[in-house]
Amino acid sequence: MLSQDLRSEMTDQERANIDALNQQFLGQQQQVGNTRLSQYQSILNNPGLSPADKAAVTGQSQGALASAFDSLQQSAQNGLARTRNSAGFGTS
Repeated sequence: MLSQDLRSEMTDQERANIDALNQQFLGQQQQVGNTRLSQYQSILNNPGLSPADKAAVTGQSQGALASAFDSLQQSAQNGLARTRNSAGFGTS
């Protein structure tokens, strides 16, 4: 009879420990969920790039295009000078 009471007591203690751990896990899970929820709400409320980011991306793209255009224009001028032909853009 004594051993059964001891087993029952140990089981109650183990159950109490498990319940405490479950409460701790639940609290952590709720905390992570609240953090994620606020992040998702922020994304939904502010989709896309900020105005500063858009300006930076646009400026970089325009700079790259201008550089490529300048290079092609210089190549065409070199071809024109080499051939002395205004239609000489196609010759190398």
